[in-house]
Amino acid sequence: MGSQRDKIRGHLSAGMKAELVSFSFKSLGTPEELACDPRKSEMYRAIVSRIKKKAGNANVVRRREDFSLRVALFSSYPVDTRMYVRQMFAPLEKAFGPGVVAGISVENRGTSESLQDILEFIDGGC
Repeated sequence: MGSQRDKIRGHLSAGMKAELVSFSFKSLGTPEELACDPRKSEMYRAIVSRIKKKAGNANVVRRREDFSLRVALFSSYPVDTRMYVRQMFAPLEKAFGPGVVAGISVENRGTSESLQDILEFIDGGC
């Protein structure tokens, strides 16, 4: 967690803001199914891996115990979250099908310049 805290602090001191985005995979199955069903578990891990890769090292991605995903997208300029998510989902639709990707719930939780607010979001608050 220290390295994420340092990364966030560095981005904020460089004048960047974080766009806070939450992903829910409930349509893929219950947390128990995602943990125990090999097919669902593999699909979930593959989707999360691709989202992490697409988000890149400059951003912070945290997988939660409830199998949701919290992403802090850092930028000096306003981020068009809808366009960003569309670009992130396009390759997922090719790999897993539009029906699977359409079931992933995305919620924009706003923008923050507060280390504490970003950490709270990443850790599962708000």
